[in-house]
Amino acid sequence: MFEYSARVLPLPAYGCSGNPYFFGDVGVRKGEIAFVSHGRIHGIRSGARLTVDCSGLILCPGFIDIHNHSDTAIFLHPEALNYVTQGVTTLVVGNCGSSAAPVGVDESRETGFSNNFERIKKWRSFGAYLDELDKLPKSVNICALVGHGQVRKAVLGLTDRAPGQEELAMMKNHIREGMESGAFGLSTGLIYSPGMYASTAEITELARVAAEFGGLYCTHLRSEADLEIDAAMEAIQIGRMTGCRVQIAHLKASGKRNWGTVRTVLDIMEYARRLGVEVTCDVYPFAPSGASLFVLFPGWARSRGKDGLLELLKDAETRDRIRAELQRPAFDWENIYFDAGPDGLMITLSRVHPEYQGKTLSEVARIRGEDPLDAILSLAEEDIDMSMVAGGMSEDDNRAALAHRLSMISSDSSVTEFGFGMPHPRAYCAFTRVISRFARDEPLLTLEQAVHKMTGFPAWKLGLPDRGAIRPGARADIVVFDFWKMKDTSDFGDPHHYSEGIVHLLVNGEFVVKNGKPTGLMPGKLLRHRSS
Repeated sequence: MFEYSARVLPLPAYGCSGNPYFFGDVGVRKGEIAFVSHGRIHGIRSGARLTVDCSGLILCPGFIDIHNHSDTAIFLHPEALNYVTQGVTTLVVGNCGSSAAPVGVDESRETGFSNNFERIKKWRSFGAYLDELDKLPKSVNICALVGHGQVRKAVLGLTDRAPGQEELAMMKNHIREGMESGAFGLSTGLIYSPGMYASTAEITELARVAAEFGGLYCTHLRSEADLEIDAAMEAIQIGRMTGCRVQIAHLKASGKRNWGTVRTVLDIMEYARRLGVEVTCDVYPFAPSGASLFVLFPGWARSRGKDGLLELLKDAETRDRIRAELQRPAFDWENIYFDAGPDGLMITLSRVHPEYQGKTLSEVARIRGEDPLDAILSLAEEDIDMSMVAGGMSEDDNRAALAHRLSMISSDSSVTEFGFGMPHPRAYCAFTRVISRFARDEPLLTLEQAVHKMTGFPAWKLGLPDRGAIRPGARADIVVFDFWKMKDTSDFGDPHHYSEGIVHLLVNGEFVVKNGKPTGLMPGKLLRHRSS
């Protein structure tokens, strides 16, 4: 018996290929799509327990966020309201080298998840983490990557040195265990410590392990500024040497002197594909990016972790060195302060200074009567976990990446508590913004292209043949939205607004949003990668 049979006249329904829409009906049974009709059907098939009239609405696969950071936050906010109200049904976590596992025996607060991690169990293996995710009631599906940074941290800590042979073997074993447990690949964050201390050879050796299982290599490039071309070539070289399918994370270029580099990287990706490297990218629909106070500091100052940095700041000569280095381009670390400038750095979360949330570093410095460089040092001593949004990127570059055939849509954000802090607005509206602004209000993408970048394309990249499509036999991850009422109102300094326009959302055949309101149901599943 059909559980749901959506009467969808008129209804453009999308498959995974980006083909033109058509009008039809969709039936759902036992969590799967049972039938898809083409053309106007007079009378719903008999036996349906529930019929939903979707006349005038758009039905398509649920959106897949291929670059997400809800690794531990999903345990705190499993309802994922800021995502289900965007039409998202699947989150891919473990990006930028920062997975929640494995956790080394001697690790302290240097986990990469300092805000929440102490409230959550520490996982000694990736499989143990996935098992906990599997048991967790949640509203969305979860896919996970093994983070190189977390693996390196578990074996070497945050030290700036190459691993010995035994240590490298331990790192390989962690990645192998993660892949055997169902991870979708290896991720790196090569501007962050400790990933920034790894050589190309180290990453290549570890990516080979992921490749054995058909896994992805997902990378936050070693540079998104002056050395971005070199960094893109490094990622492609790793893919070429290992056979990994490469995913370049949140493609952008930082610093006005580097505007236009995004187009060059896209051209290089096209060239690499002709040589057999399967490389794609993702992008979020904003120019400003996320950052933190800690990552503003030079790489050498971060090599001993947050506690080590605070110890360094006690020395006057070290403080002078940091001030000097922050004022010029860097080629061995990413100088976000120089690229964005104090006017382009806005504080989004501080537990010590909540009064600074929504203010730029320049504004905070004026309030404190300090030079911005001195403010960075003193703020670090007071709240090293402070989060920020960083400017310095080009709107034209962002549009070029969004429009390119090799890009998918991502949020690069996390499930969040409504009203807490000032997260990047992409946490609330990355997917609805693409449709409302770049497919409807601005002719950058057709609706078919926009939907494909959020559904079939990431499903193909992840190797999820039963997701991202409206066809019989596919899992019933379905979003129904009002194209003309789709709206995102989240903004910098005022992010806490749920997206508008999502009418229904089904995850594995159950309503997570119905008639525009969350139902509270938790039908999400942990999805495990299985090598062919």
